[in-house]
Amino acid sequence: MFFRQVRIGRDGRAFHILKFRTMCCDAEERKTELMSRNEVNGGLFKIARDPRVTRVGRFLRRTSLDELPSSSTS
Repeated sequence: MFFRQVRIGRDGRAFHILKFRTMCCDAEERKTELMSRNEVNGGLFKIARDPRVTRVGRFLRRTSLDELPSSSTS
């Protein structure tokens, strides 16, 4: 249900966030079949109405509840 991820914040400082899982279990495997719909160049992958996002996940993302700041690291 949750996973921890490192993000880079102000002044380049790393911090951890707890993130709700908002995608189906096989999201990474399905990424290759959706690659032709990628809307971003480079290393990012983003598509509108991503079919891998769950119904609850759409709500969490829309309300920005999918990412909760945790603790900063030094």
